[in-house]
Amino acid sequence: MYNLRILIALLIACTLPLSAEVCELVINTCPENLDGQTIEVSDKVVAIQPRIRACNASNIIEGVIQDKNPPSIVFVIDHSYSMMGLGNTYPGNDPFGARFKVASDLTDSVYANFPDAEVGVVIFREVLYLDHRNNPLFTQLEGKGDQSYLPLVGLDKKVKGNKTGIQAIKELLRIDTLKRYNQKNRLDVVCSDLLYKPEFATVGNTNINNAFDAALQAMSLAVNPKNRQFIIFLSDGEPHPLGDNSQHGGKDPFNFQQGTNTPTTFTVYLHNTATTPPQSLVDMTDNIANNMYSQSNKVSDIWVMKSDYQTLLALSMNHVLGTILTVISGEPKTMVMNNKTSSLYTNDEFIFSDNFPIQDGDSRFQIKITYQLVNKVNGQVKDTTTQTTLTVVKKQNALPVDGIEMVCNTGSRIEFYYNGTRVTNITNEMKTIEVRVYPGAYQIRPPAKVTITNSNSTPLDVVVLDCKEGSGYWSGKFDREVNDKALNDRSLQHKNPDNISAVFKNPLIAFDRCSTTVPFTMTTISSKGTGYIPVAINNPLSAESKIPDGIKTEFVKAKLENNIRENSMILAVVPEGTTGISGNISGTVTVYDVVKNIVVDNKEMIPVGGRLYFFWDGTNAHGRKVGTGTYMALFSMTGADGKKQIKSLRIGVKR
Repeated sequence: MYNLRILIALLIACTLPLSAEVCELVINTCPENLDGQTIEVSDKVVAIQPRIRACNASNIIEGVIQDKNPPSIVFVIDHSYSMMGLGNTYPGNDPFGARFKVASDLTDSVYANFPDAEVGVVIFREVLYLDHRNNPLFTQLEGKGDQSYLPLVGLDKKVKGNKTGIQAIKELLRIDTLKRYNQKNRLDVVCSDLLYKPEFATVGNTNINNAFDAALQAMSLAVNPKNRQFIIFLSDGEPHPLGDNSQHGGKDPFNFQQGTNTPTTFTVYLHNTATTPPQSLVDMTDNIANNMYSQSNKVSDIWVMKSDYQTLLALSMNHVLGTILTVISGEPKTMVMNNKTSSLYTNDEFIFSDNFPIQDGDSRFQIKITYQLVNKVNGQVKDTTTQTTLTVVKKQNALPVDGIEMVCNTGSRIEFYYNGTRVTNITNEMKTIEVRVYPGAYQIRPPAKVTITNSNSTPLDVVVLDCKEGSGYWSGKFDREVNDKALNDRSLQHKNPDNISAVFKNPLIAFDRCSTTVPFTMTTISSKGTGYIPVAINNPLSAESKIPDGIKTEFVKAKLENNIRENSMILAVVPEGTTGISGNISGTVTVYDVVKNIVVDNKEMIPVGGRLYFFWDGTNAHGRKVGTGTYMALFSMTGADGKKQIKSLRIGVKR
């Protein structure tokens, strides 16, 4: 991140030229996604940042489901006559209520692993079977009269009636075996029915639309994240009767199969004779698996089986609840990159002590990540390692690559000063010259040595300065004189004319180096006109970006504090070569993404203290936050002389 103190000095104290741009790569994707790739990057890139992302094992290793959150589960249970054997289907597809027994047993298993899980129940025929009028726990389905369902309740939490959630669910799912008369077949049928009865009458048809509407209404209040939300659907068929939308929630009877905004769903199709599920349920399952509701939606599945308590329980425990409860944590443990090892893992990144240089030509990187997998059910612990090989090639004007971000910062900057004023040429009356090194994005620590040479004549003289830290910069002074001979002293001897150069190399960051060269003449060289340079503070923009106090003070003095936008990047225009801008200056800024789409369109900048400012909070013209990446700010400035200047600056966003 930019050194804000230095940038404030740049804007508030005096205006200076921009430093050279130094770019680093940020790996924003799972390194395993880059295995075997050769990536072309800009020739400005010097290294990979020492913060390397490592994904959760659930994104990398097949069968690993990582989540510490308890689940939110809604059972959607068909209680139509065809299930009981009282309608056209005889014998019924689940006449003895195995579906209710298994739902009760599954709830016990959920409670044993996640006591703080939440579970809801939807039971349906041609209408929802539950009635809020005789049970205060039930919630009405919006717009459907007294049709109700049991909303999500915490299994270990107290609910109405001084019961826990699990007690209320198990009480609702109780069944009894009885003899009922089947009018279609004119015989008595032995079957199981819920002890609970609604106050309204039902006729036993099948309305799946209302059932899923209720499930989604319940899930809208889930306390757990979307990837921990599940529907368990137990049914024997398709909507019935057809041809009358009023019996299906006023929708097409098959509307449910769209699977819109539906969490992960496990469907068990119970049928005495069928070996394949109805196409509508297959389509529903596929649509839910691919609806992008959550990462876990892809495990949605459907099974066909003949009703049998033990078989249904085994399938539900192994394939349904097994997926929900067998949470295998896959925390990254260590990363080794080109023989450097890190075990410091925070905010989804491994932190190394130093960056990884990118050389001219090909740079090859080998990344090994060790994951510790823990099965939460049986406690088994094991390690597994992934290996990634990545090649980086520098190329001028290379285009960005998915998963790789280029973050560019200013390196250090070095300037000559005389009597406290920056100079771009040295004349004979300037006997003692000051050198200032301004840190960029990288810290400078002593010894901060600057090498002074005359670079355009022979003999070559060299003076090495030990710079001391000042107010926002490091400073050293040297004397100079015109002399045909180089003397072994602390002064620089040079000829007339000549060039005088200063070079600084950051001892902490090998690629952070800067230099400047100015001409020496016996008389003053005048300069005309004022140039302007763009500057970005809080570049790249991140959640931690703060407005520097110095800039806030300038806005308060100008009584423009209402224009300050917190947590923003500051795009500014400052004069080059003077301590302030004389006369009026105006300007606009436009921000483009990497494919030249306009993100910020020709916004007026605010003049304060002889400079221009624009606060960008990282949103586009529609108020939506833009993604992590590199952007281009284009500044259009008109000076007091009426001349327009257009300059650009590369900026970044890191979410």
